[in-house]
Amino acid sequence: MSKELNALIAKLKKSHSDSIRDVRISGLIERFFLDSPQLNFLFGGGFPIGRIIQLHGPESSGKSCLSTYIGGEVQRKRPDHNVVVYVDFERTFETTFAEKLGLMMDTDHLVFLRPENGEEGFELLEELVRSNQIGLIIFDSDTTMPATNQIAKEYGAATFGAGAKLMSDALRKFNPILEKYKTSMIVISQERDNIGCAAPETQVTWGPLA
Repeated sequence: MSKELNALIAKLKKSHSDSIRDVRISGLIERFFLDSPQLNFLFGGGFPIGRIIQLHGPESSGKSCLSTYIGGEVQRKRPDHNVVVYVDFERTFETTFAEKLGLMMDTDHLVFLRPENGEEGFELLEELVRSNQIGLIIFDSDTTMPATNQIAKEYGAATFGAGAKLMSDALRKFNPILEKYKTSMIVISQERDNIGCAAPETQVTWGPLA
């Protein structure tokens, strides 16, 4: 690297310090270990912190159960970020069952949201993440999240792609925010091969979705 380029980088760091980083630090993904060795292996050596994780598969394949279990692990194992936010667009969250999976229900460890629409949900989530205390967001689910224009339309009116576009736009914005405040986000999504046909298996992916 030439002296001129080194000088330019040093200059740019003064005005863009958040963008020009040391790859030896920023290139490492921070993780914490779950009680399940199999899940640690599945997530590549521990649950990733500050990243977006997608759980997708057919209906009733255990996506919400797995997310709830991980939420309990976050509450117990991340002392500085031990608050879980559960966004229940599905309207299927059940307290007793969640407690059996290890999720703590007290208000010191859980924020429960049932927004009217996706826009409201993401506005609330951004404010909560910036508190720098949220360890995990469970978004259940992107397939049932309504956009405002979908709610305003008459029954049967076409609003193709409105929810997907909102989700895509929001995740582009959230990706750097989650990294900055060390908040993980699980996005639950049902998957089908064709309309009315369930996908063959449940899969887990993590990383930027947008």
